[in-house]
Amino acid sequence: MACERQITVTEHLRAVVVAPNQHIMYHALDALEHFGVSPRETVLIISASSQNHHDRVLAVASNHVWRQVCDVGLPSIMHPLRRTFAADLYRVQRTISFLHDLVRQEPDPLELFVSGFYGHPVDRTASTILRPRQSVLVDDGNMTREVARNRPGERAAGLRAAMRWNSTWDAVSLKGRIKIMLLRTIAGVQDRGDHCLVFYTHHRNLPVSAPDLVVAAGEQILDRPISEEVHLLGIPAVERSIVTATHYRTLLQWVAQRYKGWSITYHAHPAEGPDECRIASEAIPGVRIEPNQLPYEVRFRRNPNAPREVVAFYSSALANLAAIAPSDTKLVAIVIPGLMITDQVRRARVEQIYRDLQNIGRVSLITVQPAGIDAVIADSTPSDPAQVG
Repeated sequence: MACERQITVTEHLRAVVVAPNQHIMYHALDALEHFGVSPRETVLIISASSQNHHDRVLAVASNHVWRQVCDVGLPSIMHPLRRTFAADLYRVQRTISFLHDLVRQEPDPLELFVSGFYGHPVDRTASTILRPRQSVLVDDGNMTREVARNRPGERAAGLRAAMRWNSTWDAVSLKGRIKIMLLRTIAGVQDRGDHCLVFYTHHRNLPVSAPDLVVAAGEQILDRPISEEVHLLGIPAVERSIVTATHYRTLLQWVAQRYKGWSITYHAHPAEGPDECRIASEAIPGVRIEPNQLPYEVRFRRNPNAPREVVAFYSSALANLAAIAPSDTKLVAIVIPGLMITDQVRRARVEQIYRDLQNIGRVSLITVQPAGIDAVIADSTPSDPAQVG
């Protein structure tokens, strides 16, 4: 889909949404509804970095009538380059071109800019050009807490390094810093942060500092029957080189032993590659693999039954579920041993996520020891499913 420059909906433009994946697309729609803005009053920018993300965003977006849609994603010929500087440069330049045209067509101040990848070059470019009255940040997993935590440092730097402070895993590396510098120089990205962010979030106890604001996403505890099963939430551990394939297999085998005799469903993470699901199917006898078609929280809400336990590693879904899961559903975080994580930067961030989860009263943390894992399995395996917990 190219940018639809011909506007066919006559409503006044009130908002712009940047959606790189289906999770942010769902949260953005929820935020629009909360702030009283219709998709018919909204321009949607699809900034997906892969065909998979693109198709899923489009599937959600197609259920609504938008004022205008622009797809700044990669053409199929560039998909092999999707993780490169060239891909980011391509998306940023298309975003700049489209938004300059949009501002010329719509000179009135924009009410809302809604995004989830606060530190991404596309989002920073859009925010700088649009200068909205309110910048709304919807949940992007654990990065939401990272953004909130880093905002004081970003302000101390004069809001001149938003990408450096609040981008993805590799932004703190030398390679990441060089990429940001080149985007500033070649594409003219204005790497400025927003003076005030509105966090529209499911996270509890978000470490937000003034003048940023928190608007709690509307949730309520779900009252529904409990099924005697375990939902295990996957992570893109191998795809993103967080742990090795061998270590991920070991972790999943530990989970399989702990919940031996239970019905286990493995819910894949949207960023997982084929390796994680294959490893899960091999490591957990009788497991049912659930491909990621919806955010887990959305599937949880739609399911007529709630599982007895939701088990994850460091998934932000645990924090979100704490607000909606029935009291009889136990939320468990399996702590990955630090020595299994491939580098110090990832290790520090994962450890901070576990500290955040520990502060949520409903989430139980269970630690796997890096050495003697067979002994840990033997000591922690309940004799029957009723004893799990």
